[in-house]
Amino acid sequence: ITSIHNYLLSHAKAVSVFHQLKSSGALPADSEIGMTFDLGLAKSASDSLEDVQATNTFNDFKNGIFVDPIFEGKYPDHLLETLSKRNPAYSIKISKDQMSSDLQFMKANSGDFVALNYYSRPIVAKRTVDKSNTPKSTWPWQHGLPTSGIFLDDIWVDRGVDKLGSNNGPYDPQ
Repeated sequence: ITSIHNYLLSHAKAVSVFHQLKSSGALPADSEIGMTFDLGLAKSASDSLEDVQATNTFNDFKNGIFVDPIFEGKYPDHLLETLSKRNPAYSIKISKDQMSSDLQFMKANSGDFVALNYYSRPIVAKRTVDKSNTPKSTWPWQHGLPTSGIFLDDIWVDRGVDKLGSNNGPYDPQ
């Protein structure tokens, strides 16, 4: 998480310097700077409260951890707490004042545009059956394909790699 925080802070600093250079005339007046996000908004397997909550948690980890600091000036609710409880190494070791300052700076320097890479979406459910024979993580890549698996011990993620368009998961025209 510290690397993600520093990545987003570095982007904001680059945007700030870019805008200073543009204001001074060192860059063309019509030049712009932005960021490209690789997002994949998960969909719930059902309308059950458990599946919806699992989907929201997954989306916070996959998407919100990157976009919320830039556009909302905060990390998704409970995300940092959840991460640090899982492993203390997942904590950002800065003061609350520094965190607040960093997040305000990120939001104030988000850029002039946003580009999105969006190819597919996983289907997410609360894990209710024994999936002991499934992968323990949804993040590893095997032969260039994302895998399905268990995320955070109790969330089942189906990336649909066996469906049409499976290089990046199933097509999702919606």
